[in-house]
Amino acid sequence: MSSTTDDASSSSATPPSSLADTESVPNTEEDVGNTISENPFDNESSRILFDAVDQLQHCGASRHVEIPQLVIVGGQSTGKSSLLQSLTDIPFPVGTGCCTRFATRIVSKRTAPGTTNRFKITIIDPEVKIEGFEYPASNVYKDYVHMGETLSAEEFISIMDEVSNDYMGIKSGKGPGKKNFATQVLRVELSGPGRPYFSIVDIPGLFVNPDTVNEGEMHGIKSMIVEYMKRPENFVICVADAVTDLANQGIVHLASLHVTKERCVGVLTKCDMLRDDEETSRKVVGIATGQQEHTTKPICDTWFVVRNRSSKEDKSFDLARAETQLFEKVPWDEVHVSRRGTAMLRRHLSSLLSRRIRGSFPGIRARIQELLVEAQRSRAALGNPRPTHNDRVKYLCEIVEKYETLAKDALEKPGRLPEELRARNKVKASNDEFAKLMHSNGHSHQFEDPDMDPLEEVLKMKNELPGNHTPYIFFQAKHNPFMPPGPSSSPSTPQKAHSTPSHQTPASTPAKNDVGKPLRDTIREKLRSFEGTQLPGLVNADVMPDLFQKQTKNWEKYATNHVRTVADHVGNTSTGILGNVCPADPIHGNPHLHGGLYHILEGFWDKSMNEALREVNTFCLRERELMLQTTDSRFYDRIKAWQTIRLLRSLASVPPDSDATAIYDRIHFTIEDNMVDSVHDILKVYYQIEIEYFIRHITHNIIENFVSEVKGPLKALSRDWVYSLGEDEVQQLARENDETISKRALLDEQVKELQTADRIAQRAAEATSSLSSI
Repeated sequence: MSSTTDDASSSSATPPSSLADTESVPNTEEDVGNTISENPFDNESSRILFDAVDQLQHCGASRHVEIPQLVIVGGQSTGKSSLLQSLTDIPFPVGTGCCTRFATRIVSKRTAPGTTNRFKITIIDPEVKIEGFEYPASNVYKDYVHMGETLSAEEFISIMDEVSNDYMGIKSGKGPGKKNFATQVLRVELSGPGRPYFSIVDIPGLFVNPDTVNEGEMHGIKSMIVEYMKRPENFVICVADAVTDLANQGIVHLASLHVTKERCVGVLTKCDMLRDDEETSRKVVGIATGQQEHTTKPICDTWFVVRNRSSKEDKSFDLARAETQLFEKVPWDEVHVSRRGTAMLRRHLSSLLSRRIRGSFPGIRARIQELLVEAQRSRAALGNPRPTHNDRVKYLCEIVEKYETLAKDALEKPGRLPEELRARNKVKASNDEFAKLMHSNGHSHQFEDPDMDPLEEVLKMKNELPGNHTPYIFFQAKHNPFMPPGPSSSPSTPQKAHSTPSHQTPASTPAKNDVGKPLRDTIREKLRSFEGTQLPGLVNADVMPDLFQKQTKNWEKYATNHVRTVADHVGNTSTGILGNVCPADPIHGNPHLHGGLYHILEGFWDKSMNEALREVNTFCLRERELMLQTTDSRFYDRIKAWQTIRLLRSLASVPPDSDATAIYDRIHFTIEDNMVDSVHDILKVYYQIEIEYFIRHITHNIIENFVSEVKGPLKALSRDWVYSLGEDEVQQLARENDETISKRALLDEQVKELQTADRIAQRAAEATSSLSSI
């Protein structure tokens, strides 16, 4: 721990949230008066914010947002009650223990000159939840109000007894049926022209041995202290008596575990009890000045020494003078004057609170607004109470109407939605991928010249014919542009073994031997398998359907996979929309209704997907097994074009001076290679036309029907569907259980509290905006 001098020299480097940064350390009593304001809330802006924070705590906002406050903790018999009496001017009973049965919030405010001193005592809701403690069964305690002008010690004791017995259910003692502590908070508000602005929360003292209380209650009080300590918005005043070694005080150990040094102020009480114990006095002074090493982990850098008011010293006793006389003596005078006495402690704590309120208020207001929006959304998800069938139908329709709107946007205006809900975009991308896959991998064997447009190729070849020659004379020309390079081959005979492969194309047309040969071999094998059932030179009518089936055998597999892919996209979109309009988590939604509607959507999805898969299967079966036929004019135009290309290529391959037999072998349709070419071209043209029709039917009919069908997985959840339900079905979906009713009541209360808090914060922000920067 650093010394006082070190603390003063390094104060400028301390973070703004540090307790040591509240004021620089003065060197004299005159400096103290000039440096530390007697009233840190001496400007209008600070007073407005103090009142706003007090109102926020009073309305219950502290259960939802982190509101800065001073919390005083200590062990039993450490002088905490006496210190509170000195800090707040409230006549806390000392030694009776009756003020330690519940948390007490003391709020002091200064009023205009000439006004009357007033006090007001109420009971407010618990600020922390402690396992094992009883919580109020009714809200009768909220009705308690006691007001007056002067609060005497006798009256305060009477008030404490009344509150304990009649409103908090305190029944002192050990054993069953006894209740020594309450979770509610007693709020004591003091006001008057001579009052300082001050606010502090007193927590019941830490027990070491459960002599007069139940052991579970002792652990509960410890848990309560820890909860207050852990909250980052709380400044903790840790009270330890100077008579006992710090290492033996449980409250100091707890603070070392749960409070950062920046949020902790240490107070050493009962210093007047060490008048004749110079060794202990010097040890305490060493702790207060940072020169004495603790026997436990240091909990803070700022320690105050105070003198307690004894039970024999009444209100007329001049405590300030007594503290001055004590701490001016050796060795207490070694403690800096700014850390001596109750008055300096009050100034320090007020300054801490003032600075923290000003620094935290913008964040408090923003957090209140954020929580209010969240609470209103959660409350809206539960809807209004639904005692009748019509109420339940109305509630269902409200949820489903929101679903309908988003489902429609997902298909028609996806740009309005988050990316994960843009069903139309995902379906389009899947359709494009499906079309690309079909064109690249739909066939079992690659066709020759798959990218060539036969109509354009024929036009190109005709344009290369010289205008003054007949085609026959042209093909006998010496420089024939369609002749393949190299020496010409001899005329072939009609025999299959010696026929010239027609896929030997001129140099001007790229050959596709590597990709085309497997299909040509398949065609040749199929022609030969039927050659025993018809005359030579004829193509059996069963050849083409069989080849077409083999060439399209992958279509159903790809179409089925495409349907499943789109179904996944649509299913994710529908469940995503459901999660948006009726969340599954219990905080923001209705888990029971979400589960019921999810099950309904799942049924729509299963039914629609299975129907789509059946349509794919039926369509593919029809395409494979029905007679091959077409009325598409492109079929005839392209077949003619391919036949023209084959003819021109065959003529170009005839060597010069060939006789009629050689020409016959090149071009006659009964030659096996020419038959293979003809079957290949017919299969190719028909396949190209059919695959376009197939892709269009899958994407435009089957997929689109799955996506957009009124009873499909996206649109079936509608108001018409709600109206079709029976009363039992509506009851099953929209019923309210005890948890829902309780949750609605809790959210109603939370929304009300946050709305009140929002109004308080808004008024304070508006009131201070023209005074100073918050």
